[in-house]
Amino acid sequence: MAITTTTLVFAVVAAAVVGWVAFTRRRSGSIALPNARLRDVPKVYELIVAARNDGSFGVFLFGKNGSPPANDGALNVQFSIEDGRVGLDWVSNGQLNDLERARVEAFFRDRGAPMSPKSMNGISYIRTVSGDLPTLAQDLLRTVFGVTDEQGMLLITEGFAAP
Repeated sequence: MAITTTTLVFAVVAAAVVGWVAFTRRRSGSIALPNARLRDVPKVYELIVAARNDGSFGVFLFGKNGSPPANDGALNVQFSIEDGRVGLDWVSNGQLNDLERARVEAFFRDRGAPMSPKSMNGISYIRTVSGDLPTLAQDLLRTVFGVTDEQGMLLITEGFAAP
């Protein structure tokens, strides 16, 4: 039985994804999944709500206008549980997120869901617990960053099983 180039490429990509997931799990206890889509945002939110554990989170890493996430310091937005409440966070990463912070704050302020500055474990972030968070997250990704419906994003989860 001959192995085609397509089969070989598929096997190498699959092995790389499995290796990445295994490495990420061993290192942090969280799991990273490629190719989350905008349609997955509400489901991730529902899973976090159901988790009910402080420290649970789902982070979407993305690129602008249909591009994949940057290899280092990718743009990202997350849902997390803090003090028993689910919120949407924009975390300072010293890179792309910091450059976009003012646009993100303006987006949420204009929609009646202002973000509050926070800090935890030496990491600064802004957070809102107001409004329809899954819809706000999808709107932010679409209108501010040009994320498309079919664009792949990386999803990192902690404290719940990924969809």
